[in-house]
Amino acid sequence: MITFYLVRHGESENNVLNIVNSLPEEKKYHLTEKGRKQVEKTAALLVPKHIDVIIASPLLRTRETAEIISLKIGLPVIFDGRLCELGNGIFNNRPIREFLEKYPDPHMRVSPDPADGVESLIDMRGRLESFLHDAEKQYANKKVVVVSHADPIEQLYGILTNKSPGQAASGPLPKNASHMEVEWKVYSKKRLLFICSANMMRSPTAEDLFKDSEKYETKSAGILDMAVVKVTQAHIDWADTIFIFSEKENGHLTYLRRHFDIAGKEVIDLGIPNIYDRGDPELVRLLKGKLAKFLDE
Repeated sequence: MITFYLVRHGESENNVLNIVNSLPEEKKYHLTEKGRKQVEKTAALLVPKHIDVIIASPLLRTRETAEIISLKIGLPVIFDGRLCELGNGIFNNRPIREFLEKYPDPHMRVSPDPADGVESLIDMRGRLESFLHDAEKQYANKKVVVVSHADPIEQLYGILTNKSPGQAASGPLPKNASHMEVEWKVYSKKRLLFICSANMMRSPTAEDLFKDSEKYETKSAGILDMAVVKVTQAHIDWADTIFIFSEKENGHLTYLRRHFDIAGKEVIDLGIPNIYDRGDPELVRLLKGKLAKFLDE
């Protein structure tokens, strides 16, 4: 089990100005005096918790928040870019009202307009899941303070409590310098990623095979721009083993090598052509036979 304390940064200058601010951090916003006092109170509440690790987003306002907590608790801060604020695209360093005029409903941010360059909640979840995957390996039975921003904290809490991205985004925003304690029961399921071309037939069929598995957690994705879910580096980082469907026919491995860092990853070519519908009994039979060579399900 890992006990997380999810801390939002204290009030910052951009909060007062109602300015959206994420990477690239073209203008840096400090904590306000009020924000520093807020964090000092939160830090005092964390002292008796016997914290083991402090990890923070590297943006200035979270950095200053974490440093106040660090001084109070007596632990160094580890900075991790996966905890950064939602990427705000064309709205970065603009008034927040402009962002809310375009995206008044939090559910709209699950799949934002690509032209805006706004990071989707799905992509944000990918990097947060990667963070949790590493935390699972490094901090079992530890108490971990995570200093981040409102949207990432909402989604982290959602992952830890099994809420969808839309559900997690629909609750009240965490207040400045607030902290939530969440106990996460670490499990040791092996993580399998299935990659085909369009993520319509082969890879989702493979993912479906393991929906009730107690040993494996699965995801599926495709390499094409029109894929239902297009593979990202976050998918690669998340996976313990990657199964591609056909290098010979579709160039899946070549694509991964050209676009992602797959060093150290186990990649297995199933050699199954793109001639089956989703759930086709023959596809299921083939998958079970080939996967049996690598998995003990």
